[in-house]
Amino acid sequence: MQLSEKNALKSVAFGLVILLSAFYLPCILGQKCIFFSDASFWLEPQSRFIGEAYRAGKIPLWNIWSYCGMPQIAVGFPNLYYIPDLLLILLPFSCGLSLAMIFHQTIAAVGMFLLLRRFTLPTISALTGASIYALSGYMFCLPTNHSLVAGAAWIPVCLWSLMRIDTSNRSKFWRFLFATLAIIFLITSARPEATTPGLALIGGYICYSAYEQRKQTGKLFSEVIVWQLRAIFVGFVMTMPALLPMFEWLSVSRRVSGLLTAESLLYSANWYDLLSAVIGPCLGDMRLFSNHYRVLLDSADLPAYVSCAYIGMVPCILSLWGLSDRSWKWRFPLLALFAVSIVACLGKNTPVVPQVLQFFPTLGFVRFPVKLLFFPIFCISVCAAYGMRTLLEAKVPLKATFITLALITLSALSITHGFPLIHFPNETLLPNTVAKAYGLIGAATLFALLPAVLLAAIAVARIKMPAHSRLLSCGALVVLLVCLCSYAFRYERLWAESDFYQQKSVIGSLIQSACGSAPAPELRRTLGLCLERITVPPALLGNDVKSATIATYQYHRQLCKPAANMDAMVPDIFGFEGPMNGDYYHCILHAYFSSSQAVRPEITTVSDWPLARLCALMADNFVVTQRYRRIGRNIDVPLMDKNLFALKVDDEKMNVRLYNVVEHMPRTYITHSWRWADSHNQVLDAIMDPAAPGWVPWSFAYIERAGNDDPQEPPRNTGSAQVESASIVKNNPEEVVVTAHANAPGMLILADQNYQGWNAEIDGGKAVTYHANGFTRAVYIAAGTHTVKFIYRPGSLYLGLVLAGLGLMLVIYLGAISYHRKHDSAVDNADK
Repeated sequence: MQLSEKNALKSVAFGLVILLSAFYLPCILGQKCIFFSDASFWLEPQSRFIGEAYRAGKIPLWNIWSYCGMPQIAVGFPNLYYIPDLLLILLPFSCGLSLAMIFHQTIAAVGMFLLLRRFTLPTISALTGASIYALSGYMFCLPTNHSLVAGAAWIPVCLWSLMRIDTSNRSKFWRFLFATLAIIFLITSARPEATTPGLALIGGYICYSAYEQRKQTGKLFSEVIVWQLRAIFVGFVMTMPALLPMFEWLSVSRRVSGLLTAESLLYSANWYDLLSAVIGPCLGDMRLFSNHYRVLLDSADLPAYVSCAYIGMVPCILSLWGLSDRSWKWRFPLLALFAVSIVACLGKNTPVVPQVLQFFPTLGFVRFPVKLLFFPIFCISVCAAYGMRTLLEAKVPLKATFITLALITLSALSITHGFPLIHFPNETLLPNTVAKAYGLIGAATLFALLPAVLLAAIAVARIKMPAHSRLLSCGALVVLLVCLCSYAFRYERLWAESDFYQQKSVIGSLIQSACGSAPAPELRRTLGLCLERITVPPALLGNDVKSATIATYQYHRQLCKPAANMDAMVPDIFGFEGPMNGDYYHCILHAYFSSSQAVRPEITTVSDWPLARLCALMADNFVVTQRYRRIGRNIDVPLMDKNLFALKVDDEKMNVRLYNVVEHMPRTYITHSWRWADSHNQVLDAIMDPAAPGWVPWSFAYIERAGNDDPQEPPRNTGSAQVESASIVKNNPEEVVVTAHANAPGMLILADQNYQGWNAEIDGGKAVTYHANGFTRAVYIAAGTHTVKFIYRPGSLYLGLVLAGLGLMLVIYLGAISYHRKHDSAVDNADK
């Protein structure tokens, strides 16, 4: 008996929840934890920070632990406004993240099922497309970047909900409301890498829908189109509290203007990504640092974000069957969309995307093209659903199927056979490595062929036994599910032990030992100079590739790289990219690469002065480096300039050094010696000047003008700045209160990031906040004792809340109009 759509939908959701719960069960129960990549470096520290703020009854607008402060409301990963992210914020991290993954993969399946049913496909065809989309390797391999999965999951729901809006007065408003909520979830769930292509697809659908409506009614904006546009508009307006702070950050971040084309295209899909999508990760898990076959791939294109977007040969064959269906008018547009998405995923490996970025460099903010692999999978899922329909209707092109199987096999073996040799002809150990790789690729290809051949046999049986069409189609669906699930359970459970995030930080302990106690946060700011790949001491790596990978990530956390300093309660003036000022980022990188710690033979002029300046300007007390670094071989890292940095700890076992900044400055102080900067670039040039006489920060400050009423510049003083009492009496993330006593008028400087939204008050009255020393805050104070208050009041957030309120009022208005029209229609019908 055929399932109704409603019962089939319940079965899909229930079955998928059970399956995914079994997959993530060790993490849900707290026996294992998700640690790889951004989960360890960014997501867990951020979730812990936000969760602690929520439990304390606060909304974390500002974060004090990284970059001398950063706007937490500009962080979209995890998102303060996305309700499902509360799972990983308020629950134990790995448990919450696993539940979030179950939720999003289920949403992906339900959304794709409903969308395909909207195309009037049979239930089993819709189940086929939903299974491929929700259970692909892309969905399983990205808990570390779960916002990408979330964005991909909501795209089918958005399309389906917009398509459901019709001219019926009874349901039009409620369908509009559901579509609005879907748009809100799509925008707030994901980063631009998933949201942007999803919204582009929705925009394409609206344009097509308007074209079709105009052909039928002669109107460009029919009532249906108007309601669809309303849903999109209201969805955007309601997400303004999240979007406006992000746009505000983008205006000063390195993402818009500071990314090179090569950096934007760093992780582009390569031949192995496409191959493993069809036959699986035949050369093993490339995320494991000791995998011998990593040498066959460009180190810049290792599968770090999307370890394997596996779908297998069965969806490929089903897709070809779907494209052979001549009654399906959308097959060629969808094939074109697939081709465009593949080119986009390949990034730098084709000439197309680099040329596009040359003309539109702003698109570089959507970094790492390999993240877009969900889009080809979306296309394949739709095509495969139509392919299952051809199987039901016994229209399968059998000859083309077997020819395709042979071509896929020959292509997989021949293309990969020559590629590594082209790039690594002189490696002495390569022939043995390549020979083993060929064997693994060949075996994986033959193994992947088995279910594809079984699918072809089912197609033959369907033609020979028409009475068993539904049974045979269910058999094809079972073959597909077995292939997808066996891959996931075999390859995608790279988890660490449950205590991974509870281990104490080495750097935190070293700083505490150096200070003799646990210092206050403002007295222990740190600059971690482990900016490139960290060299892990061999004794920590263990005996197998998995334990070596886990130990490597744990060691990164031990050295507080890059955002684990938040867990260790160590304020860092650098860290992960995050919402970072682009100029600030480039200044630190320039200072690092011109210093003794970069170990770059091509650098002829080495100076630690730029680093010393930055440390002084940002009230940094400690610098963390390594003793040696492996660059082909172990290379000793030179000691830093002893006149600028005093070595406090030299730990050979942990391969770490801890320095104290000799001329470190307090977090807040008063100076009577400053110079007005002609431009922001003048200050940046002074910071990065390797010559010591260029600028000694403790002698005077650079202040950028704020208007015509700026105080007069004092006489220049080449000696030490006169510093009077200034102390922080309140140190909340969004409010810092300083009590200062000045003997004469001067500038009170607070060495925290100056950012839009920070305002100052002196003795209860408003004051002008100046840009000091390139990145910090300053206010002009008169002689005497004053209370200076710095308050974070982000105008972007408040404007976003106002716009969201207007959007809510618009929803209420539309609901009222819809109700009255419905009521009037009922009255008219009663009168008749």
